[in-house]
Amino acid sequence: MIGIMEKIFSKNFGIIQFFERFEPASAADILCRFKQGKDPVNECRCRQAAFRARHHIIPEGMKSLCSLLALSLLTGCVSETDIRDGSKKVGKVVDEFRGEPVVPRSANSLFIQPLSDMTGAGLSERLFLKIRDEIGMDGRLGISDDSAVSDLRLDVAVAGFEIQNIEYDSMGFPVRKRMRITCNMRVFDLKKDRVILHESGLQAFRIFSDIKPPIEMQPQALESVLADLARRIAAKTITGWYTGQMTIIERNKK
Repeated sequence: MIGIMEKIFSKNFGIIQFFERFEPASAADILCRFKQGKDPVNECRCRQAAFRARHHIIPEGMKSLCSLLALSLLTGCVSETDIRDGSKKVGKVVDEFRGEPVVPRSANSLFIQPLSDMTGAGLSERLFLKIRDEIGMDGRLGISDDSAVSDLRLDVAVAGFEIQNIEYDSMGFPVRKRMRITCNMRVFDLKKDRVILHESGLQAFRIFSDIKPPIEMQPQALESVLADLARRIAAKTITGWYTGQMTIIERNKK
């Protein structure tokens, strides 16, 4: 009998090690049952499976399968017809890996619609010129003055403009301020008559002071915010992202 139990214990030593690592109490109970001449192997496996399910532990064999599937998706070796369950979702992922960026590859020209300004601060014309310059310098899209012969159209609306006091001196006077401009934008594919990108609340801001060094007057701060916002709009239009334009404060924001 002892020889049989030794074989069982040896064969399932990995399970015992598993519980010794993650659930010491379970390991002690299992060892006790072995000493009593019982064979709790099936119970061990059930406990092990339950533990993995609770703590989202993936068995090694499943890890290999997941890695293979991920590699297949990245390399384009899996098509929609290869996957039965959830084929639409997986096929969409494959298409996105193989597919085009936000701006279609066939698009070469962009018409920028005159900006609207819902704030009444008179920012639309200055922001329009900065956006046009940023997109023009990138070179990916040519700026067109006629929407009828353009591939894409960019619509931008200035939605908000505010200056907030964020720091005061001992007398209660504001010594540091934050300027923020927000806008809504969308890119329209004129050839396919559909919106391909929409972003609400895109913003740029700047903290400045016209009293404490380094001194920066409000007009200078405004130019900096408009330039930053224009870069973000241009990056969003061309690539779909503007993370490269984010400030350290925004990157660290959780």
